Amino acid sequence: MIHTKLAAATALFALTSIAYAGPITIDLNDWTEEAATSAAGNWVIAADGSVVTQTINGSPAIFYSDFNAFGTEATGTIRANSTGSGGDDDFIGFVLGYQPGDAVSPTAEYLLIDWKRGTQSFNFADVNSEPGGTALRGLAVSRVTGAASLDELWQHTTLTAGNGVTELARATTLGSTGWAFDTDYEFSFDYGPSDLVISVNGVEQFNLAGSFSDGSMGFYNFSQASVSYSAFDVDEGSFSVPEPAPLLLLATGVLGLGLRRRKQTLALK
Repeated sequence: MIHTKLAAATALFALTSIAYAGPITIDLNDWTEEAATSAAGNWVIAADGSVVTQTINGSPAIFYSDFNAFGTEATGTIRANSTGSGGDDDFIGFVLGYQPGDAVSPTAEYLLIDWKRGTQSFNFADVNSEPGGTALRGLAVSRVTGAASLDELWQHTTLTAGNGVTELARATTLGSTGWAFDTDYEFSFDYGPSDLVISVNGVEQFNLAGSFSDGSMGFYNFSQASVSYSAFDVDEGSFSVPEPAPLLLLATGVLGLGLRRRKQTLALK
């Protein structure tokens, strides 16, 4: 019996220091779609789970992973297709540290990596009657806090107390450059509790230090139809992550239970 418990404890302890043997291909069938409003996105997944395409021009929509992003390096391709897009020039991108429900949660805090094709002024006239503003062409990283409104996401600003979008940095070479139609862009995200490195087509665009939240990675789409995300894989990242205390406690508990039962068995003999 004690050998069984020790084996179980060892297996649980091993979960606290998982190492990737190499890149793991992501199955997008295991991901989840979410948005602040209904019909904001339509995510069509290929049968083999390797590609997902967001097909409609709508409000911000997110398609998030079944794994947490801390301690990982994820790589894959994004492409805005001209066919079916209507020639639009809005936002494509990603989120990191995203928790289920964050699209409408007053306690949300995650990172937004969004890329605008062209500078554009617009007023959504949303429920808060916020003023319109300008979205700038280029790639940026921002921190989203609370249930950010359409105008806040559009402008990278804070217009209502408790919510908002704070821009942290613009990309090194793509900060004022828009994406192009029918072009593959390979993104790489190396993410940890206090570090974020993002490269595009092998060129480092962000190298940020700060205090970041754990959670899923995800694909982001705002008012841009016919955008595909494909060939994503995940590997062990460069940045250390604290060992998950709950798993350590569970392993210790199982080990202690096995030892107590062993002592009781010996006492009865």
